[in-house]
Amino acid sequence: MPHVAGKSLSAAYELFDYHQRISTEDGTGQGRYVFWPPNWKVCDQDPRAGVPLTGQAVVLTVVKRQEDC
Repeated sequence: MPHVAGKSLSAAYELFDYHQRISTEDGTGQGRYVFWPPNWKVCDQDPRAGVPLTGQAVVLTVVKRQEDC
């Protein structure tokens, strides 16, 4: 698993193989949906950086770029 926390969501997506299942969660708890990835940044990731990806889904916790994590 690459380290993507702190990166833009667009940059994070580029680090994964296109077969990788990735979901996002709104880090504010408001349940917002990501329509335009360049407007979002990654605050947290599951699994953590360095963990081998063995078919499990990746969950990225995100907020809008101007918001604090």
